[in-house]
Amino acid sequence: MTQGIPIIRAYKENDKTGLIECLEGLCDYLVNIDPLKKIRRLPAFGPTYAQSLLKKVARNNGALYVADDNGKIVGIIAGIVQNVSKLDQLSFASTKYGRVLELFVHPDYRGNHLGKLLVEKIEDHFKQLHCDHMRIEVFEPNKNARHFYYALGYTDRVIDLIKQL
Repeated sequence: MTQGIPIIRAYKENDKTGLIECLEGLCDYLVNIDPLKKIRRLPAFGPTYAQSLLKKVARNNGALYVADDNGKIVGIIAGIVQNVSKLDQLSFASTKYGRVLELFVHPDYRGNHLGKLLVEKIEDHFKQLHCDHMRIEVFEPNKNARHFYYALGYTDRVIDLIKQL
């Protein structure tokens, strides 16, 4: 496949098919690495989740950026601003922070710093909104993603445990 140099830009409505393909690609990847086989992708997942994600981004001072290679969407990042409640501020020093909801780069485009460019773009968005930090949830079996984020300066903060019953 011939690749150009993708540009990072804000999502537009006509990117929806590419957004859905990226979200489905991410879900399929997670299905394949899930040792407990709890993740699945039903046929309605892509369009339904894309619509939900777009609404969440719009409601929460969020941003959705795409990596565009001559009209083909080859990567996405979506995030929102999360405000810390007054109650939580009693024990948490921040008032708001950025939360990345999704990051995906097409496998053919990995290893070319495209993921890093997407992360930097959304970090800039959050900085402009005076967020003091950014959080990203990573599926534990996704070792590649964890190492990617560690290389960008992210550290472990919360660990969520699971036990089969």
